[in-house]
Amino acid sequence: MKKFFTLLLSLTLIFLTEVCSAMNHREQLENEMNLGGIFLEMSYQDVINRYGEPNRREKGQAQLIKYSIYYGDSVKINFGFKNQVIGIEVTADNGWHTPFGIHVGMSMEKIFGFYGEPNFIIKPNANQQWTGYVFKYEIPQVDMTRGSITRAITVYCDSVDGNVKALHIWKEEYDPVPMEYLNK
Repeated sequence: MKKFFTLLLSLTLIFLTEVCSAMNHREQLENEMNLGGIFLEMSYQDVINRYGEPNRREKGQAQLIKYSIYYGDSVKINFGFKNQVIGIEVTADNGWHTPFGIHVGMSMEKIFGFYGEPNFIIKPNANQQWTGYVFKYEIPQVDMTRGSITRAITVYCDSVDGNVKALHIWKEEYDPVPMEYLNK
């Protein structure tokens, strides 16, 4: 009986250690969900207050993107139908980085050391030499009719030199698109 309780206690401790480790990894990713001080769900006005008027603005090219704004040739910020940031993309080593200093130009070795193993990998097609490594977490919604929110950072790596070529922080929310936007 003593052996059984010792085994049960050991398995419980291992389980709790794994749960705490997973929670720390999620918290670490949650803290990384901003790029250059721009946070997911930040309003358009907050972005303008921080960086000024963008160089250009374009209508969204993807289903969940209402419009995108650009700062120079290397920063693109996507806004959803609630006029909140749903994606930030950086394609040059221009000073934009995550809170922990992840930036374009770093070695992927450092990225793996910090984030661990990716949730999935996007293999390059015949026209690309970049591989995408996606590190994500999901937030279940309290209202079960809405599904979940996925937040992630995708790190694009050059398949030849192994360095980061682009960062993309994004949010995907499984909410229905408001009716007023469906006919636009």
